[in-house]
Amino acid sequence: MRGRFISLVTASIVMALCAIVGLITFLSTQRVVANTNPSGDFSANSKSIEDVQILQKIDQSDFGIVPITTTWEILPNSSVTNSLYITGSESFTDLVSLSYDGLPNGIDGEFVPNPAPPNQPADSVLNADPAALPGNYDITIIGVGDIVSGSMLIPITHTLPITLTVLEPATPTPTSTNSPTPTSTHTATPTSTRTPTPTKTPTPTHNRSLLPIIGKPKTATPTRTASPTGTPAPVLFPNGNFEQGRVIWTEYSSNGFPLILPRSDILVPPYDGEWAVWLGGVDYEISYIQQQILVPTNYPFMSYWVWIASADICGYDAGGVLVNGAVVDSYWLCSPNDTNQWVQRVVDLRAYAGQTVTIQIKAVLDGSLNSNLFIDHVAFQSGQIGANPQPGYEINIDISSQKPEAMKNR
Repeated sequence: MRGRFISLVTASIVMALCAIVGLITFLSTQRVVANTNPSGDFSANSKSIEDVQILQKIDQSDFGIVPITTTWEILPNSSVTNSLYITGSESFTDLVSLSYDGLPNGIDGEFVPNPAPPNQPADSVLNADPAALPGNYDITIIGVGDIVSGSMLIPITHTLPITLTVLEPATPTPTSTNSPTPTSTHTATPTSTRTPTPTKTPTPTHNRSLLPIIGKPKTATPTRTASPTGTPAPVLFPNGNFEQGRVIWTEYSSNGFPLILPRSDILVPPYDGEWAVWLGGVDYEISYIQQQILVPTNYPFMSYWVWIASADICGYDAGGVLVNGAVVDSYWLCSPNDTNQWVQRVVDLRAYAGQTVTIQIKAVLDGSLNSNLFIDHVAFQSGQIGANPQPGYEINIDISSQKPEAMKNR
């Protein structure tokens, strides 16, 4: 009886061991079911050799969606274009399909191109109908691309959160008047009387001077030359041509002037479109426009067009560009540097590539002899394309001061 009991126990142990071995064999032969989360991570309960190869493939092959800015604005009954950049690793070659999630009622959009190739820009074009309700909305851009591993197609999804602001429609403002100031001296504390308007009367009466321009015929808007073959086209800043009016950019004038203006209020033809920026134009004036923006790694050069008109001598009034408060481009606003037309300036921002920074275009004027700096068509480009005019006037001027008298003394 005892021997029979031992035999039964031994048989039970053998059967249990066989069951364990069978279970291990079964688990080792199971295919892993792979999933990717929105960040492209791979998750699984077990990994065979082929699964590990798939994991390595996903780690090496990926794409990203890089915005110029994550804060977008639009007016009811208008359209707005914001640029994105689709990045891709060396082994990622698939097209990326783009879509929106969470667009509010009255807003629709499309991507151009769509699907988008990697390492190329893509534009988001939003359209708002007149009934679009003002407010802030959280929307999401979704990008989907595939990688190939053997006979398997592995989808990868990335998402990009965007804050979309539908602005209140602009209300009409009283028509302002302007008057050219032929004199070269002003009181130390001029009183500005100009208000932002879409039109102006033929007999201006305010004290912001256009002395260097009055009497000169308008110069025709220059024809833009096409980018050299193989050179990516520039990517405009959000509202970089100012055709959306006084949105996206922050404006500051120490004398209270609006800076983003229609053609009728600046008397010089915009570089393109109907809007441009007017900095300076009155004594003891500090004026600038600025916005927070991401410097694309593939487009790390800033291009902008200027028109300088001044009655001053060099060494006093100045203009230029600051990044996070540091001067990266500067020049005197003076009669010898008058351009009499739009000319291009290009600033190397490679030191800031991949960073979100505050870019400011600024003019600082002292208490005598008027200067004007007009700005249009602000963009990022891939290289140092477009030579800065008048070599030698790119000098290191401290335009970071908030007081003109701190920069210079007469």
